[in-house]
Amino acid sequence: MPEPKIVAAILCEMTRPELNNKVSIIGAYSGDVVVQSFPATFPLSSYFEVSEVDAGAHQLNIKMEAPGFRSEVSAELEVFGGGIAALPMPMMMLAVSEPGDLTIQIKFDDGEWHTALARKILQGPVVQ
Repeated sequence: MPEPKIVAAILCEMTRPELNNKVSIIGAYSGDVVVQSFPATFPLSSYFEVSEVDAGAHQLNIKMEAPGFRSEVSAELEVFGGGIAALPMPMMMLAVSEPGDLTIQIKFDDGEWHTALARKILQGPVVQ
């Protein structure tokens, strides 16, 4: 089996399942994450599309790191038909202590960790 490849990655505030296997992506970030001040707490989610995924059950591991924050979760992913798998992530509240790097890494089964998203978290003007 070839190693799955991340072909699309969107950082957002929330993903929501819709009818007919669609996903709504709400509050998509168009670049780095900008907050008004630190420490900062804000909702965060992500959406990934991964190609070259065989049909069947897969072990999925996701690791998120930011200044003052680290989370690692595991889940079983059932892929029907193979090809491209959509991975909408549930929303979580991210609490960061200072400016720095946000990274999200994904690992399928016993494969290697792959960086799916990398953004800066910066302080700056925020449109209200």
